[in-house]
This record gives sequence, C-alpha cells and structure tokens, in this order.
Amino acid sequence: MNIAIIGSGIGGLAAAIRLAVKGHDVTVFEQADTPGGMIKELKWEAYRWDMGPSGFLFPEQVEELYFLAGEEMKISIRNYQLDPISRNFFHDGTVMDAFCDIDSFIREANLKTGEPVGNIRRYLNKLIRSHEKAMGVFKQNSFSSFETKYRSGPSPRFVVPRFHNLFRTAHGVNKRFFKSDNMVQFFDRHVSGFGLNPYKAPGKLNLYSHFIHNLGVYYPEKGMNTLTEELWLLAKELGVKFFFNSKIQRIDLINETVKGVSTENGFVKSDIVVSDID
Repeated sequence: MNIAIIGSGIGGLAAAIRLAVKGHDVTVFEQADTPGGMIKELKWEAYRWDMGPSGFLFPEQVEELYFLAGEEMKISIRNYQLDPISRNFFHDGTVMDAFCDIDSFIREANLKTGEPVGNIRRYLNKLIRSHEKAMGVFKQNSFSSFETKYRSGPSPRFVVPRFHNLFRTAHGVNKRFFKSDNMVQFFDRHVSGFGLNPYKAPGKLNLYSHFIHNLGVYYPEKGMNTLTEELWLLAKELGVKFFFNSKIQRIDLINETVKGVSTENGFVKSDIVVSDID
C-alpha cells in the first residue's frame, strides 16, 4: 500500500522502517529541514549539546528495528544505562541522586528525604504490577476494540484491576502514598517531564516512573541525535522517501475513509496515513 507518515520524529522513523520492511511504499513528510522531531543537536567547534531529550527508554526496540531490517545495529548508537539517572535539587536544600540500581536509589531516597524504605519499594513494585496489567490493553491492542474492552469479562472486572488510578490525578496518588513532600515532588516530576500537569494528569501516568526506575534510562554513546541520523539512513536504505520543509495542510477523507494528504504542493494519494505529531 501507499502509506504517508506525517513527522520524522523517532516514532515516525520507527513506523517507516517497520512498514517498509513489510513491503509497503512509504513516504515521510516533515515540516522541518531535518529529521528527528524533538531530538535536536547544537554543535560549536569541538562541542555538542542535546537540545531535546537527554535519554531514552526501551533500547531493545531500537535493536528490534535493525533485526527486522536484517541488519546489525550501528555501533554509533550503542548505548549505556545512565547512572545516576538524575540529580535532584529541592527547595529545602536537599540534593538526591536517583541511582539506576533500585536498592541504592531506595537507600539514597530514605537517607535524604526520610521516606520509609518500605513505602518506596511498595510504590515501585505496585507500578510493576500496574504495568503488567495494563500492557495488554494500551501497548499490545487497540483500546477501542470490542475484544480488548471485554477480554476480562464485564465492565467492572475490566475497570477495577486495570484502571484503579484512572480517576485520581498523578499528584493525588503520590500524595496519598508518600509521607515526604520531597518524594511527592520527585515522582510528580516524572509526569511533568513528559509535558503534563501532575495535578490534572490521571494517576495511571505515574507509570512513567516505572519506565524510568524499574526499566532504566539509556543514552547513545555519541549523543541522542545519532539515533535519528542512523534510523533515517536505515529507512532510506529500505526505500522510504522523505520530503523535508513539507508541511501537511490536512488529511483528506471521503466518507470517513482516508484518501491521502494535502501538502503545500498539492494532494498526495495514500491508502493509510500515520501521524507522528503532537
């Protein structure tokens, strides 16, 4: 099929690679002049700075893209786990390192904030269980499908185990769990770090803390921008076409069926449109 992808961020590049591997004719439209989306880089003489995200999750999914394409992952995007994940400065002068080793992190948090060790460990373990319950709905299936909604039986059985924090805010969940205001602020930060308001975002989004602390944060040896540069090259090797400085004006529908996209240069017919934009 002819497939148009809007945006060449890391998600758009991954989708392009996966679809091209399956034999589809893939075209990516990007309004900027380079790929990467939020992943940007500033260079000055012999120095470089990440201008967007400074770490990434699920490195195995990057490796999977190369596996699907039948290639060996480029050494330039070899990654390592960040340790500490972050250094945190609180208004009362407390400085706390979030180590990647769970036991070391819990000891540090207990020492610096006074939060009971058991509370922190229970919180992280609860996030593991919550992720296991929700993964089949949010990650592996379409939430809108009838089969997904009712695979566990009637609505009450579906809602209670999987969405117990859906109707509380992220901050509300953290406030009920921790005694230390600093620990509440620390875990609230993970939600706000993804551009959300922890006082309004649903409590289920505290799963970000699970990804960060239970699964780890990683960093490419040569900087975040190498991720997009190498995946862009891989996509091009698979035959994906890229149009930069090409802003999509609209997705064209006829009788609620996608027919293509309209760019500043005209209409482009597409059987499927994938949107990788916020």
